[in-house]
Amino acid sequence: MENGREFRVNIWDFGGQEIYHATHQFFLTKRSLYALVADNRKEDTNFYRWLNVVELLSDSSPVLIVKNEKSDRTREINEPQLKGQFNNLKETLATNLAKNDQRLNNVIKEIKHQITSLPHLGTPLPKTWVKVRETLENDPRNYISLDEYLNICQQNGFTRHEDKLQLSGYLHDLGVCLHFQDDRILEKTLILKPKWGTDAVYRVLDDPQVINNLGKFTWEDLKKNLEGARI
Repeated sequence: MENGREFRVNIWDFGGQEIYHATHQFFLTKRSLYALVADNRKEDTNFYRWLNVVELLSDSSPVLIVKNEKSDRTREINEPQLKGQFNNLKETLATNLAKNDQRLNNVIKEIKHQITSLPHLGTPLPKTWVKVRETLENDPRNYISLDEYLNICQQNGFTRHEDKLQLSGYLHDLGVCLHFQDDRILEKTLILKPKWGTDAVYRVLDDPQVINNLGKFTWEDLKKNLEGARI
């Protein structure tokens, strides 16, 4: 609840390991706030790489850099230079997540501020959109076919095909569901439980056989791990 308005927020935690990097393109969306948490102890965060990825794949959604100062070790960042190159970088903040650090309150406050400043918040939605969203959120299944989704839209007052796809794209941006409309393989499926989708991807990449094969996998590897993810 913020300023008398109630918001529902979907939080995504991206795997930072290199083997996961190629999967981020599937989950970076518009209408989002990104927090880049840097471990000051390791000093190996490639800020330019991550900021470029967010800028290119999320339509320049706002970004916060959070420096996690482990063992009281600080790290200087050339914030003016980064802000000069990336207009969507809003603030650079510091805290120590391992301690009861009062600066964490400032991080939380800034995150709330940036979320409530997103331009799409407060925009009234058609009742038909709300009904479809509620139907999808209450569906216990992990995924449904595109035809099932289109039928749900039809039952809730949609008539035009392009309006149905516009809604699924909007819900994808919000993290309510996942619909990869531009992918030949995935376009026919709506993933209703995004956590199930990300868990399935990481399950494949964490498979020892896939790791030994430097991230390469076969359709059989995919099938085996997705069946495991359904349990």
